[in-house]
Amino acid sequence: MVHTIIFNSTTVVTGSNNSRYRFNLAQTTMLKKGSYVGVQAITMPYSWFNITSANGNNTFSALFPTLAAPLGATLSVTVPDGFYTLEQLNAYFQYVMIANNYYLINSTGQYVYYAQFVYNTTTYDVEIDTFGIPTSLPSGFTAPSAGWGGGSFPATGNTPQIVIPATNSIGSIIGFSAGTYPAAQQTATFSVLSDLTPNLTPINSLIMQCNLVNNPYSQFSRTLYSFTPNVAFGSNIDIQNSYPAFVSVAEGYYGFIEIEFVDQNYRPITILDPNLCIQLVLRDPDETV
Repeated sequence: MVHTIIFNSTTVVTGSNNSRYRFNLAQTTMLKKGSYVGVQAITMPYSWFNITSANGNNTFSALFPTLAAPLGATLSVTVPDGFYTLEQLNAYFQYVMIANNYYLINSTGQYVYYAQFVYNTTTYDVEIDTFGIPTSLPSGFTAPSAGWGGGSFPATGNTPQIVIPATNSIGSIIGFSAGTYPAAQQTATFSVLSDLTPNLTPINSLIMQCNLVNNPYSQFSRTLYSFTPNVAFGSNIDIQNSYPAFVSVAEGYYGFIEIEFVDQNYRPITILDPNLCIQLVLRDPDETV
């Protein structure tokens, strides 16, 4: 016979960051050699962040020259946990620059920033651009009420410098090794492409593990299934398998069936929304595929 097991929000394991689900069987059940388990369907929201403090990929800093700090006052940027596109990450950087008076407003009312992250789609890179800070207010421009950086413009129009820390992995997100960009102060506009492959979606696949599985050929012996969240963040991942790929069940007595989601490198993940529906099918030894 074939049996259906449904996991949903009522089966989430408390304290598992919504990544582990347990279905308690009506009674302890003997699963014989030759039994199989497979994934019939998955419906779950794409609800895990790409930038978090827990992942250690949420901080960087920038040096902004001012009259009082010609070598650059340090602006520390701590990105709140969330799912960010590069445009959204750059927008948050702009928000922090506004909050610290590192911006100007031009004659048409547009905010002008002197450092940015942008995509270079031609080369599949992220680009850091920095621009020379004026030494006095340009004609038609407006400065923050507190002045540039809360004070005065620098005596020399050097560009800001972006600092990617070695102790934080935001560099792997935007594709830059730890370092300072540009490495030394300069007045000319600076632009550099990432030296690593940008990876704004560090969790690009999920692996489903199951306590019924014991693969003797893998160090990750509980692996049951893997899939890619090929929808936009916040949308439902919907997988329907007409013919599940069955995996052998480890013979033994079971009081529950448990599944757990990890990333493609078998690292724990945090799922925000447990409102999912996972359908497993169990096949007895005498049942043909």
